Parts: sequence; structure tokens; C-alpha cells
Amino acid sequence: MRRHYVEEAEGFFRPEFFNRLDRVVAFRTLDEATVRRIARRELGRLLLREGVVRRRLLVEIDGAVVEALARRGFHPRYGARPLQREVERAVIRPLAQLLVEQRPHPGDLVRVHLRDGEVAVEIRRVELPAAPRAERRRREPPEDTSLARAAAEVEELVQRIEAEEATAAVSQLRAEKSGLVSETHEPAFWDEPDTARNTLLRIYQVGEGAGAPGR
Repeated sequence: MRRHYVEEAEGFFRPEFFNRLDRVVAFRTLDEATVRRIARRELGRLLLREGVVRRRLLVEIDGAVVEALARRGFHPRYGARPLQREVERAVIRPLAQLLVEQRPHPGDLVRVHLRDGEVAVEIRRVELPAAPRAERRRREPPEDTSLARAAAEVEELVQRIEAEEATAAVSQLRAEKSGLVSETHEPAFWDEPDTARNTLLRIYQVGEGAGAPGR
């Protein structure tokens, strides 16, 4: 089979050009399953965009959107080349406009779905319960200056220990983040949207912890 393609290329190109080729690679026509997988990958990259990550937004993409983009972004002759432009037109640009107009809060939901057969992007406000604040204990001023000095030394020692522990924890978080980012480069990473989303969410969580030692 490979010899067949080599002979076809040799008969089509001039000898001076053919001799410059290192190898001949045969490509199969994309099937529907492959096009859908490419569409999921392109939509998955939406989760990595700076505007989404920086705002800590949640993203929900309906399965029907993948089907629609795969159908519209595929050309019998050019394959999936138009797909990226279709994602840009139908999803990325509308989302960018909404981010500017609505100024969403962290935790808000970006929903990508079909409305009357067209891809629609909307941002929904998610009200999160307020986290209870820890009550600070009031400290009475010590009467004995020597006791106050000893307490200050103990507090300084505790702060140093906590700083060292935080540094070690940050190193562990950075190593974990590096491993998770490597997973996103795997060819089959976007095949399981739920797993990919959980991995990306963990990357953001780890990134926050690794970027702020001592918090």
C-alpha cells in the first residue's frame, strides 16, 4: 500500500522535487467520529483561554453544540480546516463580547448551547454561599514584659515553620500542576469531556495554591 502512494507521488512530481522529499505520508479521509473529536478538542481549548481562567468561570457545553460545529466545520475537500474558524465565529467572539459587557464574577457559568438551531453563548450568575469568617481571638496585653517577649519569640518561630511548610507545599503543587498540564497534551485528552474538565479545574486550583505561598 505504501509503495502505491510512493509511485503515485513519483509520477506526479518532477524528479528534482521528488528527490527532496524525505517521506510520503498517506492520510485517510476524516470520518464523522474523528471530526466530532476534533470539535471537542477545539471547544475544550475554550477552558484554557485567559479570560475564562482569570475570572475562574465555569463552562458548560451541550453535546448538541459539538454535533453542530462538527457538521458546519467540515468540508468534503478541505476536511476539518474550517472548523477552527467556525468555533471562532460561533463561540469565541460572542463569548469575548459577553465578558466585556457583563463583567462576570468568579464562579459564574458560561453556557454554550443550541437555540433555534444556532449556537448560543450566555453567562449565568451563580450565587455562592458566603464563606463564614473565622472570628479572631482578642489578645489581652501581657502584664509581664518577659512573658510578652517569650510569646513574641514563639510566634516568630511558628511563622518561620509555617513559611517553610508553605514552601514545601508550593513545590509539591507545582510538580502536580506540571504533571496535569502534561496530560492535556495527550492526543486523547479531549475524548472524555468530563475528565478533561475536572483535570483543568484541578490545574486552576493547584495554580492558585502554587502561586500564592504562605496564604
